[in-house]
Amino acid sequence: QEQGEYDARLVLFTRELGRVMAKATSVRKITSKLAAHLEPFSRTRVRLVEGRGNGNGTRFQVTDAFRVSDAPRLDPRAAELLSALTTEGEVDLALWHAIQHSPHARGVLAALGFDPMHATCVGCGRNAPTHFSLRETAYYCSACVSLWDRGVCVALSS
Repeated sequence: QEQGEYDARLVLFTRELGRVMAKATSVRKITSKLAAHLEPFSRTRVRLVEGRGNGNGTRFQVTDAFRVSDAPRLDPRAAELLSALTTEGEVDLALWHAIQHSPHARGVLAALGFDPMHATCVGCGRNAPTHFSLRETAYYCSACVSLWDRGVCVALSS
């Protein structure tokens, strides 16, 4: 999220701290050394400095970043699920390891206790649902998603 002319507020999911909000100063400047390493949905080693907060929900400042080049990128749908279904500061090592091995929406849902392998559509009862409703925390098939859910749905595959 943009914050000022050059700064950005980032949502990071870390092994030690869980989900955190952090500020990256001057990350949007052309000469920024952080910009190339803080690409959306990439796995990056960051150095965070904890502060007292600045009133916008961020307690941490990114001071250094190094992108892990061989790591698979997190699926944007999985990132949306992480942001919606986790709380800031809640450490979950099982979820962290699941993301490392399966950076997709299905893997995130399974690690959070919403395993799509055992789910059925709440609209018609069919197996193999195709969408997950964030508002209802329920599954829908492709036929029922437009009929029943009026909230935000995340497609489980492309």
